[in-house]
Amino acid sequence: MVQTSEHIISRAIGVYREDIKTDELCELIELERDVFNSYFDSVDDLWRESYVAFLDAAVDAMSALPDIDDSLIQERLATLVFILLDVLEEHQSYVNQTFRRFAAGFKSPFQQALRDQLGRIVESPDVPGINQLIFGHNASLFVLSESIVQLINIWRSDDSTQRERSSALIDRYVSFWTEIISSGVPERTVDLIRYSIEADYLPLKNVPFVKDWFRSNTSEPDSQ
Repeated sequence: MVQTSEHIISRAIGVYREDIKTDELCELIELERDVFNSYFDSVDDLWRESYVAFLDAAVDAMSALPDIDDSLIQERLATLVFILLDVLEEHQSYVNQTFRRFAAGFKSPFQQALRDQLGRIVESPDVPGINQLIFGHNASLFVLSESIVQLINIWRSDDSTQRERSSALIDRYVSFWTEIISSGVPERTVDLIRYSIEADYLPLKNVPFVKDWFRSNTSEPDSQ
C-alpha cells in the first residue's frame, strides 16, 4: 500500500502524545522511518502539517458544494469556517492539545494556507475590484486569518450546548467582515478622488503615478 502524507497524519494523530519521538511514532503506526522522512522533517513538522490537511479537507468539502464558486462572499466565508470547525471537531481531543502550539502562530503552515484560501474567497463575484486589491493584500489577509484563529480558540473552549455561544459569535464576525470586504465605500472613495483631481480641486495631475493613472483610464481604444 502506497503511503501518503494524509494517511500518515490520519494514523499519527490517533496516537498523539506531547513527548512522542519519531521512532516510537513510526513503530506505533507501523511505518518505515525512511517513509516518514520522505514526508516530514520531524514529529513536530507532522503535527504542523496536520492542520494544513484539516484545512485541505474543509476546502475539498466546500468545493464539492454546488454553485459555491458563484456564491456571495458571506456564504463562501461562513461555509469555509463552519466546515473547518466540523473537521476540527472530528479530532477534538487532538485539537485541544495541539492547536495553540502547532496552528495558532501567524507563521504556521496552517495560517499561511488559510491566508491563501481567504485570498481566493475575497475574489467572490460581489466584491468590487478595488476591494479585492485592498483585502487581498497580505496585511488584510493576515488580520482576517488571525481573527479566525482567535475565533477557533474561543470555539474550542466553549462549553455551551452545541457551542451555541461561539457559533453565534462566529456568525456575527463573518457578517462584520463580509460587510466591510464587499462595501462600496472604497470604490466611491476612488471615484471621489478621481473627480476631485479631474476638476482641479486636488492639484495632483502632474504627480507621475497620478498622470499615469489618468492616461491609462482615458486612452481611447485602438481603432479596428
